[in-house]
Amino acid sequence: MTLTYTADQLTREAQLLATEIALLADFVIGEEAGVRALGLAADSEFAQSRHPDDLAEITGMALFGHVRRVESYVQDQEWAPDIPVDVSALQLAVDRTFSPAVLHGYEMEREAHGEMDVLGAHEVGAGDLPFGYFHRGILADLVARAAARLKVDRGERLTMADIALLLDVREPTVITNAHRKNFPTVEDENRRYAEPGDALPWMLKQGYVPTKGLPGESDTAQQTEPVGDLDDVVFVPVARDGSWFGPDCRVSGRFTIGAKGDEEKHKDYFTALEALVRMPTPRWRRPNRNGVPGIVAGVRFDRMRRADLRRALS
Repeated sequence: MTLTYTADQLTREAQLLATEIALLADFVIGEEAGVRALGLAADSEFAQSRHPDDLAEITGMALFGHVRRVESYVQDQEWAPDIPVDVSALQLAVDRTFSPAVLHGYEMEREAHGEMDVLGAHEVGAGDLPFGYFHRGILADLVARAAARLKVDRGERLTMADIALLLDVREPTVITNAHRKNFPTVEDENRRYAEPGDALPWMLKQGYVPTKGLPGESDTAQQTEPVGDLDDVVFVPVARDGSWFGPDCRVSGRFTIGAKGDEEKHKDYFTALEALVRMPTPRWRRPNRNGVPGIVAGVRFDRMRRADLRRALS
């Protein structure tokens, strides 16, 4: 289920992550190595205490840039050019720093100290707070959700756990829907997977919101303004090459959709679009640069304004 947190809690967990990395550098390389790696002076508050709450400089560090962009990617569905690097870097830092042994240590620390009032970052006594109270699992949750979303945006296979994360439901719920053939799946080494293009129609109906501003999106396809009425929004399939099912797919006055040998022809664009959304994998014909129609398959869906499409059709 969704992990709720405050901005202060996220910042303090990021401070904890940087602190643990600095302490490890001190231990492996030598005293002050961690402080130097963080770009801090030897007389800084953190250099004296090695306590997360004294690491006020965290918001200006590269680590926090990764955190902020990953958070925006997950919470606001906002793409940024550095997202693949951000997700990979933060996942590596979180997995290796907050290892099972370290997390067990935090748990033991909390058990030893019992219930404590977690003081604000700048309150007197905050610098004495044990490390275990800084960790809430926020970064691990954000990284897991970002990694799953990145699979969708790259057209990579999804596990049932990935889909559950993206929909904020339990994995057994997704597995049940897969068994009911609500979306196609494949099995590989006793694990069940789904291609994004196969699962997206069902995911969209469950409330999944596609990423905005992906590379290759047309200006028309990008949602840049708030939409007041969801009835004015439709989901349009997008192929791996970034092309989408639009008015220019009309050939001889008709839109052709469906797999080879099972084609359907529609005069009305929105009727064809509704049929595409219901397909396990949306497929349609579109003219190539030479004007010859060819079949492409959708790997994701983008939100578009119905009014914009009507104008393009007229």
